[in-house]
Amino acid sequence: MCSINLDSKKQKNLSERFVLLSKNVIVLLCVFMILMIINSCEKLGNDPEPTNPSPQDIEIESALTPEFWVFENASFRLLSLSLVIPDGIQEDILQGIQQRPVVSAKLYLPGHEPSDIVAAFDLYDDGSSYDLSDDSLNREFIGATSGDLIPGDFIYTSQLNSFFASGSDTFVVTYNVEIDSTNEDILPLTQTDTIFVTMNSPPVIYSLESDLYSDTTDFPDSLNSGLEPQIWKAEVRDPDFSGGDIIQKVELYLILENIIVKQVQFSDIGNGFWQLEVDASFAASHPTGSYQFEMHAWDRFGISADSVSYNVWMENTAPELMNLSAPDTVEVPLEPESVNNYKMFVDVDDLQGQGDIEIVYYEIRDPTMVWYSDETNYIFNDTGIAPDSLAGDGTWSAGITTRSDNTNFGEYLFKYFGRDRAGNTSEPIEHIMIMEQESNEQ
Repeated sequence: MCSINLDSKKQKNLSERFVLLSKNVIVLLCVFMILMIINSCEKLGNDPEPTNPSPQDIEIESALTPEFWVFENASFRLLSLSLVIPDGIQEDILQGIQQRPVVSAKLYLPGHEPSDIVAAFDLYDDGSSYDLSDDSLNREFIGATSGDLIPGDFIYTSQLNSFFASGSDTFVVTYNVEIDSTNEDILPLTQTDTIFVTMNSPPVIYSLESDLYSDTTDFPDSLNSGLEPQIWKAEVRDPDFSGGDIIQKVELYLILENIIVKQVQFSDIGNGFWQLEVDASFAASHPTGSYQFEMHAWDRFGISADSVSYNVWMENTAPELMNLSAPDTVEVPLEPESVNNYKMFVDVDDLQGQGDIEIVYYEIRDPTMVWYSDETNYIFNDTGIAPDSLAGDGTWSAGITTRSDNTNFGEYLFKYFGRDRAGNTSEPIEHIMIMEQESNEQ
């Protein structure tokens, strides 16, 4: 029994020690967590304050400088420089608190000191509002305006032509951005590009061919009415291609009696070839005759090639009328102040296409042998306006009306004509129509 009591006391002592140890561990954990929280707060309290943007944060985003120039070309070209400016600084600049950056540029020859300036000019962010034409330095290479589009967007521009150069050469252009002239600690920003000025050679037109006449080296000398769909291909190349020049535009002029009557533009299909898709409508509105087909080409500087000419006889035949549908007899109504309406239809074909048809009309000879013509009222239409049902289908429609007061009864001769936009008139179709009094029979 004694031994049992001793073991119970030991167990009690062990339990008490375990409880005490647990309490100590909990206290230590709480102290540790408190220290961690205090340490975190100290770290948060020591974080640096965010800094406000400074003018020194302004950067050059990009400069766009045309690389290739043609000597003595008067066309002005755009140079631009874009700045990246923090929002806070932008607001200060726009409110007049911070000085607005000033952008200038200098041109000089490689190997020379930048002080040996060929040309100097400013770039503006003015929306082209400044008049630069009154240049006290008489610099003819400076445009009358900066060419800037949007004022205050911090994209600075200037317009130059190649008159700054005295000949073919390579030039260095250095852009200088003065951020704040009142603060010596803020250094200007600079960026340098290269410009090449060369003598320009005009494009050269080598040939004009049709894919329907590929067995010949020259363009066909005649184009008959109803021209089959085909592709005209021109070979045009620029000797300055390796220097960055390209063909900008290729056009064909149709000249009749020294007057340009048609001007069409070719599409660039690459590798020095340009093409034009044509069909029978090419001759629409142009009369039959001998034309001069004159090819022209321009490079991106506006320098044109020597034109190449072809003498071509081009045909445009008159429209043809067929399948006339018209009443043989029309009746004058008995009821006073009433009308009877009738319809006429005729199919019209033109080898140059429906677009070449200018007008379809008719003339009338009444029973007294008097002729009437009126190209304002005595006309057909193919526009879908009643009585026509479908626009552009080649079936032309017209309406005629008899009124109760018509008394000139008898035989009427109708003559129908079509005329195209070249002035060609079709052979007429004739039709007899009898006008009589409406019968009393119900």
